[in-house]
Amino acid sequence: MIVSHTVFMWWCSIMIGGLSGIWCIYDAILLRRHLQADDDRKDQIFGSVVGVAIGALGVIGVFALHANGIPEPTHCLPECADLYFWSP
Repeated sequence: MIVSHTVFMWWCSIMIGGLSGIWCIYDAILLRRHLQADDDRKDQIFGSVVGVAIGALGVIGVFALHANGIPEPTHCLPECADLYFWSP
């Protein structure tokens, strides 16, 4: 094992939460620009609203994971170990 399960889960959480947060902020800035524009930008407004929603969902999901506690990994039954792990 290269890293522990807890380290791996924190790394994934930081990556997913960071990317989702950046995505949400970027699309919120774009949404504000599209709403302030004088021309008709319904497609871009819709895309930015969807982007903000997806970003917020990612951030909320990471917070919910850590609020409920990081689950411990479940181990495979001995009879199916050959399907998932290489054995010499």
